[in-house]
Amino acid sequence: MDIAITLPQDLWKKIVSGEKSIELRKNFPKEFDVNTDRVYVIWKGTKLIAGYFRVNSFEAFYAESISDFGPILDKIAVPKQWVIGYVGYSSMVYLWHIGNVFEFGKPIN
Repeated sequence: MDIAITLPQDLWKKIVSGEKSIELRKNFPKEFDVNTDRVYVIWKGTKLIAGYFRVNSFEAFYAESISDFGPILDKIAVPKQWVIGYVGYSSMVYLWHIGNVFEFGKPIN
């Protein structure tokens, strides 16, 4: 089951460049097939589908504080304050490990 998410252009560019290798989300679709299904990315505020990526793996991640994100914060590639605002504290989140990326018009990997 392919899905679509919205992301700001700057985060999509970080995915394309490889700077962002983990997508942080509050859920993971139950019927999503890792390595097969696609995550289409729509640029936030537009109807433009920029491309898609596959998820190599995912994991549930429980965070009691922002320091729990320390080892992976650079792979999420968003500011610490954004993570605090999105997740809060004492929250279960999912880490989507980004696999192959395809930018429409340009194969990436």
